Amino acid sequence: PFEVNEPTTLIDPPLPGTPRVRSEAISAQNVLLTLPITVLTLGLFVFVINALMFWATAGLLNGLHVNGFAAALIGSLLYSLCAMAIDLLVERMFGPG
Repeated sequence: PFEVNEPTTLIDPPLPGTPRVRSEAISAQNVLLTLPITVLTLGLFVFVINALMFWATAGLLNGLHVNGFAAALIGSLLYSLCAMAIDLLVERMFGPG
């Protein structure tokens, strides 16, 4: 569904600013803008927002290709699961904080 041709593209994206900070700012704005529909769908619309952000990121990076919305949804879910596992691991190793 999605492939990475150039792994260095993911490490050093061609856009200015810190990728994590920029991503969090844009994602927070999108969540606030779509808050009514997110409330109506009991939070499930956030998965759609994450998939669209994943798909848009793939469009901006040269080495990452996502074939359609379903692949973007799967990729965003895998990314979320990995981030959650890493957060849990770091919290258990170093304590909450």
